Amino acid sequence: IRSEWPRITNRAILPNRIILLITAALSWLLSEILVDSILQKLILANIPIYALSFAILAGFHWSRVSRVGAAVSTGVGLLWGVGCYIYFGEAGYYTVYWAFGGLPLIFGTGIIASLSFPDS
Repeated sequence: IRSEWPRITNRAILPNRIILLITAALSWLLSEILVDSILQKLILANIPIYALSFAILAGFHWSRVSRVGAAVSTGVGLLWGVGCYIYFGEAGYYTVYWAFGGLPLIFGTGIIASLSFPDS
């Protein structure tokens, strides 16, 4: 980085390094304290990705997709995923309800909202 921006000094970089170290240490500490089993919790990271599935796929492959449809399907997907996790929990196999109920719901709301509110 220093070769690209010769005016950057160690004095300017030091606060950024300190912030980076504090953030990394805090993330590690919180993960050790709050998360029981990291591998079981990794599926939770897929909820926002799953919620974006309609917006990403339709954005590339469907000419009638709208911003409203993408936003609505993403919001519904997030609410469905978090709602399934809260209601069913890990012991209730929330992933089954989340996956099999969420995909038709996400795509259905995205299609209906895109057709109802097309981009101008």
